[in-house]
Amino acid sequence: MGYYDINGYSGETYRNLVPGTVAESSTFPSTEGSWEYRVQHIIASQRHVSDFYGGGYLASGDDVPGAPTGPLDSLADFMGTSQDVYENANGATVFWFYTDGSRLTVADLYNTGDPGIYENSGTYGIYEYLRRAGYGDANPQTADHIYNQHIDTLGLPYGFSLGDYIAEVNAGRVVLLHLVNHTMLGYGYDSTTEELLMHDTSTPGEHRMYWGSTYYGYLLIGVTVVDLSNIPGDPEVPSRNMAAIIQLLLAD
Repeated sequence: MGYYDINGYSGETYRNLVPGTVAESSTFPSTEGSWEYRVQHIIASQRHVSDFYGGGYLASGDDVPGAPTGPLDSLADFMGTSQDVYENANGATVFWFYTDGSRLTVADLYNTGDPGIYENSGTYGIYEYLRRAGYGDANPQTADHIYNQHIDTLGLPYGFSLGDYIAEVNAGRVVLLHLVNHTMLGYGYDSTTEELLMHDTSTPGEHRMYWGSTYYGYLLIGVTVVDLSNIPGDPEVPSRNMAAIIQLLLAD
């Protein structure tokens, strides 16, 4: 969300993905239990943490009775993260995949008719957050612009390839890279070494791994793609800098 808030996509802007300001490009350094960056509020808001994270990392059975106690306002809310009702330990999120390696879209998830599947889905939660921000297909029955897929090195009939990854990056789209028990943001590649370029949540800066390999012992198994093609962005508005200047003038 921060990437598209900062960079837009295909000439469109998506300023409401991180409401109120341009997303920060990094949340390092930060202090645990604080919200020093605006983008941290859309990852997991203070209310979300209060409702679902009382016992700390990997705890369960600690949700506040009746949670959520307010409107859903962060990705963790919509993605089912840390929520006991979905049997997700604190910090955990579920991503579903087709076992044959074909694409599993938001429409596929929704059309199961089982809220226990699509509401407990990180991918469906991304779709819901986009809708909350005012972007995307309002009909989940046909939403195919967000999907999960196993990668092609797992020996399945179908799979997302390194060529597919490169095509997404070249098109200006980032790719969520799912390792066993971990997810990172793929934003580029080194054409010389054929390494993926990634951001991790654990340490700042650029990280690298090879397609189909492991990262600190965790095997790369799949991806999530968020394609904003044909999704209108924000209407033309004054730039945020100009808006800030106007506010200062009014204050004076």
